[in-house]
Amino acid sequence: MDGGSCNLIISYDITSEVFGEVNLSNRLAHSTSRHWLSLFKLRESLVVLDNVCEQDRIAYDVWMMEDGVSKSFTKVSTFSYNTEDSLIATEFRKSGQHIIEIVEGNRGHLVAYEPNSKSTDNLGIVGMFCSFHVHHYIETLSLLDQPTTHNELETQIKETDDQTMGNGS
Repeated sequence: MDGGSCNLIISYDITSEVFGEVNLSNRLAHSTSRHWLSLFKLRESLVVLDNVCEQDRIAYDVWMMEDGVSKSFTKVSTFSYNTEDSLIATEFRKSGQHIIEIVEGNRGHLVAYEPNSKSTDNLGIVGMFCSFHVHHYIETLSLLDQPTTHNELETQIKETDDQTMGNGS
């Protein structure tokens, strides 16, 4: 790199408490100033949106990580919208449909985009500009201050037993 910047993704595994790096393909890692990246989850895979803003068109390419292999992203679809206003991808349905906020002035409305047929369906949900927020909730049995493996649990039980026996003497 010649003094420029590079996009990257830093990961953190809360179970092992280890940081990692997800390497992006060269196209995603070295995007231009008219591009910006967004992260999503689709069907248990990491998805990167490469957003492109042009004079009369807004578009984004959807890149999906293959089988959790870092640096193995495949372009799975593209969405393009001719507008002077803006477009914000908010989430994906399990079916792969994109939920998109199309902003006109200070109002937005949600549409579902089907990448296979390239059709959009107005969802009939209208609100203020950028007022739509969707967040994934992932349920986990990992507790931050508790053992996470069977061996850790056995070790904690043994330490507790040893302390109890030591205190009773």
